[in-house]
Amino acid sequence: MAEKQVPLIPGTEHLRALRGIAPGLPVLVVQVLDREHHREFIYAAMGLGIAALGLVLVLGGFVYLVMQGHSTDAKILLGAGVLGLIAGFIRARLRSQA
Repeated sequence: MAEKQVPLIPGTEHLRALRGIAPGLPVLVVQVLDREHHREFIYAAMGLGIAALGLVLVLGGFVYLVMQGHSTDAKILLGAGVLGLIAGFIRARLRSQA
């Protein structure tokens, strides 16, 4: 399955056609696209940060439970936490390819 390449900004022909409609329209289109890409970047960075925080919390809980002598519970916590993170990354990857 080939990925569709989406340009960051419209082509020059498209921008010239927009300038024919209204002189300031190409600038507005580029500004809107810039804000959209910036929001997508912030959203992705926050998602990765939250996933990293979740992983640290799961590992901390695992270490705490092992130190307290609850090895079975620690294994369950680590397995469920890591599998949940892996499933989340796979789901996000499949959603981005759709």
